[in-house]
Amino acid sequence: MSEPAQQPAIATTSAPPVVHFEDVSVRFGNGTTALHEVSFAVSEAPGRGEFVALVGPSGCGKSTLLNCIAGFQQPTSGQVLIDGRVVTGPGRDRGFIFQQYSSLPHLDVLGNVRFGLDLDGQLPPGERRDRSLALIEQVGLQDHVAKFPHQLSGGQQQRVAIARSLVMEPRIILMDEPFSALDGPTRLDMQQLVVELWHRIKPTVFCISHSVSEAVYLSERVWIFTHMPGQIAFDIRDCIPPTLGIPPLAAQEQPHFKEAVRMVTDAFRTVSAGNRPKVKP
Repeated sequence: MSEPAQQPAIATTSAPPVVHFEDVSVRFGNGTTALHEVSFAVSEAPGRGEFVALVGPSGCGKSTLLNCIAGFQQPTSGQVLIDGRVVTGPGRDRGFIFQQYSSLPHLDVLGNVRFGLDLDGQLPPGERRDRSLALIEQVGLQDHVAKFPHQLSGGQQQRVAIARSLVMEPRIILMDEPFSALDGPTRLDMQQLVVELWHRIKPTVFCISHSVSEAVYLSERVWIFTHMPGQIAFDIRDCIPPTLGIPPLAAQEQPHFKEAVRMVTDAFRTVSAGNRPKVKP
C-alpha cells in the first residue's frame, strides 16, 4: 500500500512548478466546502510534463480542482499558480476536455479544430489550417475533415475535442471524465490514443476518471481524493507501469499492471470507508 500523500514537495530548482496549489480551499455559497487546504506542486520531468490521474468518491472536489487550474473557479482561500504566476482566469496555456461533446454544430471538423486559433488570431490563416490538419491526422480523423458533428460518432467527436485542445499547444491539458459517455471498445481506443499523444506532445495532464484500471493505464501518478471536503489522501506513483505501445486489454493482463490496480483499489477503499489519512501540507 502506498503511504498517505505527503503533499508533493515543492521543487527546489530555479524553475517554478508547472502547477502549484498553496493551501487552496473552495467554499460555495450554500456552505459546501469542496476543497480544504489542498497543497501540491507538479513540476515537469526532463523534457515532458507529468500525467496525473484523479480518482475519488463522487462529489469530492476533483472537478473543482480542475476548474481552479483552468481559471473557471477562484479559491476562497489560498493560491493557484501556473509557472509561478497566480491564476486569475482562463488562458491559452491550458486546454480543457469535458465529459460532454463540445463541438460547435455549425462548424465542420476542420472549423472546430481551428476555432481557438482563429479566435486567437496570432498565426497567419495558412499556418492555422496546416497546424489544424496535422492534429486532425494525429487523432485519426483525416478522412472526416469536412464532416459536421451530427455526422460523427461519439468517439470521433471526442477526437475533435482532443485535437481542438492540442492545436493551441497548451502547457497543461485538463480532462474531466472525457470517455465516460463512450462505449467500451471506443473507450479503450481513446485511452491508447491519449497515451500516445501525451508521449508525442508532452504536456502536463490532469485527468479525472472513475475507473481505476483506466487511471492506471493513462497516468504515471494517481491521486486518491477523500470525501468532501476534498483533499489528496494518497499519491501513488512508484508502482504505476508504463503503457506506451501496449493496448489497454493487453496491459491489464500484465502482473505489474494488476498489482498497481490492486494498490490503487486498496487506497480507494480506505478512503471510501471514511478513513482520512493525515495529509502533510
